[in-house]
Amino acid sequence: NKIVYMDEAPWPEGHDYMKLEGMPMGSALYYKVGGINKTEEDLANHYQMNGATLGDFWFEDLDGDEKITNLDRYRMPRTTVPQIVFGINGDLTWKDFDFSILLQGQALARYYYSPAMDPVSGNLDWMRRLRSPGYESPFTKAYGGGILQKIVEDADKALAADSHVAATLRFSHDSYVFPVMASIPVEGTYLDCDEKDYADYFQDYRYVCPGCNVQLIFYRKCPKGKVLVKLLVNEKESLIHGLKPWKGVYYDWAAVKKSWN
Repeated sequence: NKIVYMDEAPWPEGHDYMKLEGMPMGSALYYKVGGINKTEEDLANHYQMNGATLGDFWFEDLDGDEKITNLDRYRMPRTTVPQIVFGINGDLTWKDFDFSILLQGQALARYYYSPAMDPVSGNLDWMRRLRSPGYESPFTKAYGGGILQKIVEDADKALAADSHVAATLRFSHDSYVFPVMASIPVEGTYLDCDEKDYADYFQDYRYVCPGCNVQLIFYRKCPKGKVLVKLLVNEKESLIHGLKPWKGVYYDWAAVKKSWN
C-alpha cells in the first residue's frame, strides 16, 4: 500500500525524506546507521549523538548541518508487514516411499531493534555501567530495594525450616530482565574484551525475547543440608560467569550470595 495524501505537519525545507506521504502505512522514522565506532578515529571522524562512545553506532548527517538531530531521521520505505509472501510444496511417491516438501518465506520487510533491545545501544550501556569501577547498580545494591538483594532475602525466607513457600514470582518488563542477567552475571553477558569489540561477540536477542525469564531452582537433601541452586535462562540451564559450580550446573547457594555482595 501507499499513502497517497497525508495532511501532516510540514517538515523544514529540504527534509522531504521525512514525509509520510508516498510511503506505506506504518512506515516510521529512523536514524540511518553509517557504521560502528570501533576506534577513537571513528569517534573523531563521524558526527555523533551526545554521549557516543566506542561500540555505539555512528549515524549519517542527512541534512548536512554537521550534527545529529531528530531531523536526520529518514522515513523507512518498508515495514514489519512483508510485501511478498511465498510458498511452494511438492510430493514425490515411488513404490512404498513418499517424500513431501514445503518451502515458504517472506520478503521486502524490515524489523527494527529499539534502543532498549539492539546489540550496541541499550543493553551494552548497562554492561558498561555494571563493569565501571565503583558503580553501585540498583540491581545489586540496597538502592530502592536492589533486585538481587530482594531475591536473596526471599530465597532465604523460603529455605527456612518453618517456611511453607514453594516458589516466589517476580514480573517485569523485558528491559529490566537483561540488567538482572548481567548483574548475576549469566555466562555470555560478561565480556572479557575491549568495549569496541562488544558488538562482535554479543547479541542481546539471544537473552531478551518474548516471554524471557530467569529462574533459580533450589535443592537440599535435608532441612540443614547444603543448599544448591541451578540457574535457568529462558528455560535453559546456564552458568554464572566467574563462579565455579559445585558440580555440573549446580552452585553452592552460599557461594552465589557471596559473589553478589
